[in-house]
Amino acid sequence: MAWRRIFTLAGLTVLAIAPAGPAIPEDAASADKHIIAAYRVDVGRVNLGTFRLTTVVRGENYEMRGEGRFQILQGLIYRWMGSTSSNGRFARGNPQPAMYALNYRGSKSGQLRITFERGAVSDVSMVPHYQPSPHIVPV
Repeated sequence: MAWRRIFTLAGLTVLAIAPAGPAIPEDAASADKHIIAAYRVDVGRVNLGTFRLTTVVRGENYEMRGEGRFQILQGLIYRWMGSTSSNGRFARGNPQPAMYALNYRGSKSGQLRITFERGAVSDVSMVPHYQPSPHIVPV
């Protein structure tokens, strides 16, 4: 169903882009900083979902956790839930990720884990394992 794909992609997009970069602290050596953001997705007066993101900055290290829920007609037509987490450190004021994780379930369920070393992706793990379509030609 086209609507399911749209809402699944919307949910994954929200969860994927939200942890892209926490607010960079002016003084990384200062006390712990907690940032909590709550989002609500509405169309007109109809609530389609919520997303909550919590970021903790401890010195030069950061940790982010997010949880989102999306549904249509109280979940009778469509329901999607996901959580994401990321951690790393700040180097010269820029976030350097160490790990990113995404878990989701709805019409399909899955997990994505990405680890980083020296600013580059070192490992990617997906469950279920993604098999590219044989009809797609790599460029």
